[in-house]
Amino acid sequence: MQQFRHWQNRLNTIDPARIKLYSETVRVWNQSRGSAGARALADMLIQNGIPMSSCRARRLMKHLNLRSAQPGKY
Repeated sequence: MQQFRHWQNRLNTIDPARIKLYSETVRVWNQSRGSAGARALADMLIQNGIPMSSCRARRLMKHLNLRSAQPGKY
């Protein structure tokens, strides 16, 4: 029973590393004006010193509700 409570309470804790990862992901995605997909996002985060695979970037994009869209010509 104690393990269940521990598992249940983990959702209420704030992980500063995860919040920093989320904010950095959104910052890089906004910097690309919403055109970066998972692979491009992973490459940009790696250049910023954050270890990232394209699969992890895809999961982050899904969790943060970020969609890649190519802007039209104006």
